[in-house]
Amino acid sequence: MDFANCKRCGRIYRKVGREQICPACRREEEELYQKVREYVSEHRGATIMEVSEATGVDPDLVLQFLREGRLTVVSGENMRYPCERCGREITSGRFCDRCTAELARGLAPPKKEEDGKFHTRPGWTQRP
Repeated sequence: MDFANCKRCGRIYRKVGREQICPACRREEEELYQKVREYVSEHRGATIMEVSEATGVDPDLVLQFLREGRLTVVSGENMRYPCERCGREITSGRFCDRCTAELARGLAPPKKEEDGKFHTRPGWTQRP
């Protein structure tokens, strides 16, 4: 059994998976999410700060909900925030489309060349 301190309240809790907050804080966060989701569905053009002020939910938590993909922004002009990699403005997730594609290419398995062997990408060094 793994135990950890909750990142929000500091209490010790039994850690399950990659969860970083205790069950009590998770319930509270879920209630705040529901409040934000209801507000956003009724006020589609609201900015992150407007949502925060109207619901009393910290703007960083509203941003977290967007990054996690829990909130879907239909008209994304007002709910923009920077890509974590390049800083380009986005409306959902953590990375823009370009960075997502670049990261996916970087994680792709190496391809066999015509000679049937695997070759390193330019700039990579092979160990002797």
